[in-house]
Amino acid sequence: MASDSITPMASGQDRGGRSRFAKLGMATNDVLNQAYRDILETEVPPSEIEKKVRASPHSYKKLRPEQEQLLLDAKHSGYKNFDISLTYTLIRNICKKIPKPTKGKWGEEPAAGEVTVGDDVERIRYIRNCLAANVSSASTSQTEFDDTWLMMSNICKRLETFTGKKYLDQLNLIHKLTFRGETETEDDVIEMTKMRIAAGRTRFAKLGMATNDVLNQAYGDILEMEVPPSVIYNKVKASSIYKRLRPEQEHLLQNAQLLGYKNFDISLTYTLIRNICKKIPKPTKGKWGEEPAAGEVTVGDDIERIRSIQNGLTANVSSASTPQTEFKDTWLMMSNICKRLETFTGKKYLDKLNYIQKLTLKEEDEDDIIEKVKMESQLEMMKKIMADVKKIKEAVLRSESKHEVQVCNVIIIYSAKQMNKAYRKFTEMQF
Repeated sequence: MASDSITPMASGQDRGGRSRFAKLGMATNDVLNQAYRDILETEVPPSEIEKKVRASPHSYKKLRPEQEQLLLDAKHSGYKNFDISLTYTLIRNICKKIPKPTKGKWGEEPAAGEVTVGDDVERIRYIRNCLAANVSSASTSQTEFDDTWLMMSNICKRLETFTGKKYLDQLNLIHKLTFRGETETEDDVIEMTKMRIAAGRTRFAKLGMATNDVLNQAYGDILEMEVPPSVIYNKVKASSIYKRLRPEQEHLLQNAQLLGYKNFDISLTYTLIRNICKKIPKPTKGKWGEEPAAGEVTVGDDIERIRSIQNGLTANVSSASTPQTEFKDTWLMMSNICKRLETFTGKKYLDKLNYIQKLTLKEEDEDDIIEKVKMESQLEMMKKIMADVKKIKEAVLRSESKHEVQVCNVIIIYSAKQMNKAYRKFTEMQF
């Protein structure tokens, strides 16, 4: 394997596999994550990060309360408590001067020979994801260990040049560590890695399950209080949102008379509540689409909170991991939402929410839930892109220089510049 190419990490079954996995976990958490923090600090000092993120509405809205607190605390504590997921997100979305990946966009695996700082940022993310994929076996073969360690060493050499900090010395110390059998130290490292990766994955899956199975059910019950499934299709067909429906959404509306709202996803149900329902108590601020403040607890506010929870999941689907503090805060928010909506709809949600919290999920169950969240994320991306295409069509129809192209069975007219921009957006999508 070339030193800078990336291949999935295979799990080894030999006795040393556990020690090798532990060393990779320690190196990732203690060395590569520190490199992430140093990269971030080369452009944004900790004293300015909260202000910088707040000035970026797209990034700021995705933050959880404990992440926002970390940003506030950075003035005094620096980036030392920032985990890999948060720091990667900040580098990718906030930093503008960091050399980007060779391919020009984030989120793709770099090829051998692609060695910008952005490429190495992506390699670190991939190494961490490979650890996550093998955390159930907690074992790494000798070959994969050697290849991954060489990759880490090369990353550290290049990033030492970029940041001016030292990483190789600590990396070499970890490499020389001796774990004697099932030692406490080795167990601690593996447990730490599992807690940071596997437990985070389980928490993410539980949040996804609660959102899809409980909060989405509450959405459906709220909708049904005002609009019975038997009339929803005609109601929507008579409204302005009918033209925005995708074919599969129209099919769901047509079948609602027989099947009810059970197959409606959270995005569709939110859209219907927001645009079709007139009697549902609106958010405290009087308009939809804004984050409710603490103490704002109308039904509309809780509808917005559910939307925010769903958006937080889709924003983090690439890492598919949730820290313990974030999980607790989000679960408490879900519980409070369920209590209030039980009073409004007369239905029960808390019992099922509590059941999910106590549930022991199998790895394949987690995979299914995460895949569902990923699909919803991709559908949301498609919806936003199609909204952009509509704006382009309306803006360009009056221009003299026009180009006609068929997108998703719709004839769209673009200017050359706007066509190229829209084309890039479509090609960046991963399905």
